[in-house]
Amino acid sequence: MTQSGISHNIASLESELGITLLNRGRNGISLTDSGERIIKNMRNILSEAESIKQETASILGIQNGKINIGSFSSFSSKVLPTIISKFRGEFKGIEINFYEGSYDQITRWVEEGKVDLGFTSLSNPLDHLESIPILRDRLVLTLPIHHHLAINGQVKVKDLQGEAFIMPKLGCEVSVKKFLKEQEVSPNIQFNVEDNQTIIAMVREGLGITIMPG
Repeated sequence: MTQSGISHNIASLESELGITLLNRGRNGISLTDSGERIIKNMRNILSEAESIKQETASILGIQNGKINIGSFSSFSSKVLPTIISKFRGEFKGIEINFYEGSYDQITRWVEEGKVDLGFTSLSNPLDHLESIPILRDRLVLTLPIHHHLAINGQVKVKDLQGEAFIMPKLGCEVSVKKFLKEQEVSPNIQFNVEDNQTIIAMVREGLGITIMPG
């Protein structure tokens, strides 16, 4: 659709509902309070409409439809390509839309219906959602090759006390902090970083050590 066509449709919807859905300004658009309140219902309608199309296709014996998937970066690069490849080999007519974000974003996308399923960590509270564990990942200590702790070939948890530390903010910090607290160890946190590759680069440059998922 053209921009004018979209604007016309939104204006018609606002007129029909009797409320303003979008704030329009020089810096772009954002949802109004009214828009925020009903967008979940709108997404539910779209999701149900898609379900009707997929169910109809199933009745007709046609394998088509669309799946929206949310995932975090390391899982996306290490595991998800194999899963998608196998899935497409069996269901060639299914369109896959892919969204990448943090653990919290993925959980929120599932709650809001933006994605049909999300790959995340069970370290995040998911009591209100259905979850299926698919693999176990261990936490590993990551440090420069020439770090004084690396030279010994074996590191005890107590050796981390006071060490310059980079805290990963991937959602796994919940597990890392819990582990350090249980061991009564307090490293010297220098940075809080979200991106995996940034963390590894900082460790390589000797800016600190870290604990992150394998």
